[in-house]
Amino acid sequence: MQPRTRPREVTVREKIEALHQFLLPWPAIPAEALALKYLCQYFLEERNDLLLAKWIRQDKHMDLDSLFDKALAILTTFKERDAALTALWGQTIAREKRTQLLAEFQHPFQRSILHDLNKLLKKANLAFPYYQELDSFQTDMPSPASYQFYQSVFGRQARPGNAQMWPTFLAKYQQQFGNLDSTTKACLQRLCLGQMHCTDASGKDDMSIFNYITLTRDYGFPLRLDQLPLLAAGSAGNPSSHANGMVGDMLTSSSFLLMQTTQMVWDFIHAFGSKETMMHVQAIHTWYQGTKSPDVEDRANQWAVALSQAHKVQQCQTQPSSGLTINTTASPPSPPYSAAPLLPTHHQYALGLPEKVDLGRRHVTCLYQKFMSLWRMNQYARDIFKDVDFPGHDNIIDMQQFILPLEHAHYLYIMHGTPSKWPLLCPKVYPFLEQLSKQ
Repeated sequence: MQPRTRPREVTVREKIEALHQFLLPWPAIPAEALALKYLCQYFLEERNDLLLAKWIRQDKHMDLDSLFDKALAILTTFKERDAALTALWGQTIAREKRTQLLAEFQHPFQRSILHDLNKLLKKANLAFPYYQELDSFQTDMPSPASYQFYQSVFGRQARPGNAQMWPTFLAKYQQQFGNLDSTTKACLQRLCLGQMHCTDASGKDDMSIFNYITLTRDYGFPLRLDQLPLLAAGSAGNPSSHANGMVGDMLTSSSFLLMQTTQMVWDFIHAFGSKETMMHVQAIHTWYQGTKSPDVEDRANQWAVALSQAHKVQQCQTQPSSGLTINTTASPPSPPYSAAPLLPTHHQYALGLPEKVDLGRRHVTCLYQKFMSLWRMNQYARDIFKDVDFPGHDNIIDMQQFILPLEHAHYLYIMHGTPSKWPLLCPKVYPFLEQLSKQ
């Protein structure tokens, strides 16, 4: 007996639902994907079932299936790379790196997804809702002022026909907010046009409403010009300008920067290898002595409970009138997940070890946070760290295996944090190290 084939309407609808669920909770959704998100919403509304059925019937070559699969694949890759950029570079530098990522993403998405979907809709005599009309994007503009400015320049069309958007936008913006210097213009051009973007009717490079939304999302409206990545624009801008010359000489190619960076990096590496750091790391390893890998998390929880008890003892000693009695042999309270009680008496170490472990946790985490800042500072620093193989794979594993569980336990038992919020509040150095280890 032949298996029953599922109706195509069901299959396509499931693909639309999957794509919509992927796009819906994405706060930093690229502007190019907004039209696709709204299209999914449109066809998932019950009143538009007949229009969806008509569209599918007109799709004789099953192009819709591959288009929605391709869109999901492109967006998934973009989202993963975007998250990795933020973890590795931090918000400020990642914003500039994201501009490059968007430039790679915009061309295949606009040309092979939005353009092709629009063609298929036209074949079925259907309009592409939320693709042509400006009103559709009003809630995606960062402020009413940015929406009103766009409307005053381009009218109510999201895709304003044969108008050259970039020169028109630049002229109108300067007319309203004052002339811009050549460096700022070069930077804006790079942000608005990127490497690949839409073209006007003559085939020349041009910006789009998606570039405008991204620009005003990142830099506000009116644009916060002091926050523009002017250094990145230096190579694309006017090399003879005063700003480019001064910034290029002092910050990107001077031997002074190399000397300063080298000194900071070597001072840091010296501090990392100092006797003080060694003693802190030794205290942490002493606490975990004899602990097998599956029990590391439980042992970290036990440390947090012991530290909490040590704090109470200290308070009792400094405030003898409180009458506080401490039971130092009690098992830890039940955490949000199963954890073993404190280890038997022969595993209890000298008084003060929990406090020493706490100092070690703070010291080593602080060192890695400084490393993260130095690594992100410039290419010189990254090259030096790479040449001396710092911090090294083993040190990163040590950090993730032993110190991250201590941070988690400290958050739960000392700070009394909410378990579900830990992924958001975990120190950013840990996802940074995870991404660095993959480089």
